[in-house]
Amino acid sequence: MSNNGVRDEEHYLPAFILPIIISAASSVVYGLTLHFHLSALLVYLSYFLNCFAFVTFSTASTLWVTTAFQ
Repeated sequence: MSNNGVRDEEHYLPAFILPIIISAASSVVYGLTLHFHLSALLVYLSYFLNCFAFVTFSTASTLWVTTAFQ
């Protein structure tokens, strides 16, 4: 590990990239589905992507906060 085994809070910041990209993709899929009247399955896909982004963001936030205030 870097810093002689001591974790800094900055090491968890890349974990926020995935939820941001996935939540943006979720919004795009949902918007395109409604605009072009596509299949309802894409609405469910966008909901799944939104839930996945929420869980990953919550996990990354919890890890970052607990490390920051140790």
